[in-house]
Amino acid sequence: AFDGITKTSSSWVAGCVSSGCEPGQWLGLLLDAPHAFQCIKIYQASPNLVGDPSSAVVRVERWGGTDLGWETVRTFGTVKSGRWVDLIILSATAKFAQKAAEWRLLAENA
Repeated sequence: AFDGITKTSSSWVAGCVSSGCEPGQWLGLLLDAPHAFQCIKIYQASPNLVGDPSSAVVRVERWGGTDLGWETVRTFGTVKSGRWVDLIILSATAKFAQKAAEWRLLAENA
């Protein structure tokens, strides 16, 4: 996240209501140098009495610069909650194998 914490064992929790964040909310990553990713591992909370705080559809995007803006790398549907899920990016279109310094994970629906 854009919180300055660089430990790989750290976690981040959204400040949304307990029933979940609105569609379009995102978690970003700003790197010192461009990188390409093969996989992202995500954990979303399980449904509770207040509602379901997870997003079933998430999209991985990379920053393509001011000319292109945010480019969709891959969209994942039916993302499970209450467990760790691997989102495999490697098989995405070849042009997205390019490295980028800014990446984000965007919730398409709540």
